[in-house]
Amino acid sequence: MPAVLRYARTFVRVPKTMQRVRLPATAAPDVRAVFNLTSAFGNYARASARNGGIYWAYTHDPVPFLYEFEGLLSNTSDATEPRFCFTSQQHIRLVYTRGGAVQERLSTDDGKTWTGEALVFAASRHPDIAADGLGTLLRAAYQPASGKITATRQDAGEATAGSPFFLKNTAATDLTIEDDTFRLVADLKGWWWLHLRLLGGATSSLLFSTDDGETFAVTSGAVTGITGGTHPGMLAGHDGTLWAWAYLGGEIAFTRRGSGEVDWSTPVSIQDHLGVDLAVRDIPSSLALAWERPQRLVLATILTAHVGPTDHWSADDGSSFRRFVGT
Repeated sequence: MPAVLRYARTFVRVPKTMQRVRLPATAAPDVRAVFNLTSAFGNYARASARNGGIYWAYTHDPVPFLYEFEGLLSNTSDATEPRFCFTSQQHIRLVYTRGGAVQERLSTDDGKTWTGEALVFAASRHPDIAADGLGTLLRAAYQPASGKITATRQDAGEATAGSPFFLKNTAATDLTIEDDTFRLVADLKGWWWLHLRLLGGATSSLLFSTDDGETFAVTSGAVTGITGGTHPGMLAGHDGTLWAWAYLGGEIAFTRRGSGEVDWSTPVSIQDHLGVDLAVRDIPSSLALAWERPQRLVLATILTAHVGPTDHWSADDGSSFRRFVGT
């Protein structure tokens, strides 16, 4: 059971032989983040930080009807904020926060085994990692001391990443953000997109880069973010569609931009198949796009009525979601 049981003290005035005593306990959820992703080969994976470690779930099916394996990654005690990406070699690179630093591990067998930890960013948190269609990797994290996003770039074929740099706007000013998660993705054109909360902003910001993440500009259109949203997320679909979302008042508000469009849609709350807004916990949730037909969006989150992650699917471009049985 993915919960922490908190003890309660019970006294028995006159104990009897073979007497049964009921001990009250409260199941306290300890899930701090969920992240999911699909690969071009149709694989689906989900990472979650819960109960003091990182849990990894994987299937070769494009949607998680049944995970082939799911379990706690060894040597990840006190780790949180997992993010991962599939590389051009179909390897998996996982980053997470532990001990006030961002660590990385590599798997070449779908997450069955992993390398040891490698330090990516010291004195940092809220990590992210993403790959574009050419195999370029961007790693990034929030640096509390500066309030900025530090990042590295590693082109395909390079053994190591380049020197760290700060993400900047088009005026060459370092982006300063709130102490919150953010998300980097690459679209079909090779542009990089960034969804974050700029420092002091009442609205999350949707930014894009045409120079491999060196500088970022504000997206076009009337909708440039999600007002009041926290834990910003983003997905670049293989069909050219972009989705962005954020936690907002117990729900998930999301917006989309179709292939060839220049405007983002008005943000709406994610709903179930009955038209009821999904009630979720105040944590980062995640969306992935399956490569099957019909294309399905897969949502990984934690419902307020649950103590562990659940997976949901949508075949109507996010208009409604159904929960997978058994998750």
